[in-house]
Amino acid sequence: MIVIPAIDVFENKVVRLQKGRFEDMTVYNQSLIEQVQLYQQAGFTRLHIIDLLGSKKGIPQITKNIGVIKKSTTMQVQTGGGLRTLENVQTVLNAGADYCIIGSTAINNLKEFEAIVRYASPAKIIVAADALNGKIAIEAWQEVTEVTLQQHIEKCNTLFGLRTFLCTDIAKDGMMAGPNTMVLLSGNQFMKAP
Repeated sequence: MIVIPAIDVFENKVVRLQKGRFEDMTVYNQSLIEQVQLYQQAGFTRLHIIDLLGSKKGIPQITKNIGVIKKSTTMQVQTGGGLRTLENVQTVLNAGADYCIIGSTAINNLKEFEAIVRYASPAKIIVAADALNGKIAIEAWQEVTEVTLQQHIEKCNTLFGLRTFLCTDIAKDGMMAGPNTMVLLSGNQFMKAP
């Protein structure tokens, strides 16, 4: 098992949202770089960084920070938030990101999503499968689609050979109440064996 600490970033501050609501934001005093250094000192080897402002705007906002993290640590970085075009993905990979988390584009624009997967390779793509009441949410979790978690995982797995999914139960996110294990366990059963 790999434990990956998560950092949500908004305007270069480390934050936590409750249930994805920007109006329920807790801001922490540490800068992003200070928080990353604390995780490296604790022995972690990989980070999960979400660019919340990028997610709202549809364009990555923390690309420079990713470059600083990669130059100043040995940690792998998986990042998402605003990665809706091939150009955005190329930018964060060129900055040093090891993995890209793709959410909205996997629902809204299959042609662009296919181009992203072809460019980066399935091994570098993590599909965001963020759900509220079993339905996939996109656009910084502000829009809930009619696509179910099962449909989303099966489509990405079957059409694109993707095997890495980040499943979030939005109703529990940021509530410090533990994971929804039923969502996590059900996500695995929707995938075809390699």
